[in-house]
Amino acid sequence: MPDPLDPLFKALQKINEELDDHHNRLIRIEGQQPGGGSGDDPGSPRIPGAPIIWRQLEAAECADLWVEFTTWVIDLADRFELTADQLPREC
Repeated sequence: MPDPLDPLFKALQKINEELDDHHNRLIRIEGQQPGGGSGDDPGSPRIPGAPIIWRQLEAAECADLWVEFTTWVIDLADRFELTADQLPREC
């Protein structure tokens, strides 16, 4: 007779593997230094996936990133069929 907890153990193992992957990615991102040229544009000071501290950005960079952010939010809204009341106010 199969163990009734086997599906739970398999699911937990998969979650653990995903957490390990995320942990390794975070370590890799945190280890990169701004200006290292690790993004798509070799001269880009921003590392894709790294957190953005908005109050430390120059006005032009903030404006550019805001456009990227709102485009991303709208894409998510379209993909997951979100309503306007489920989106951030400024988007």
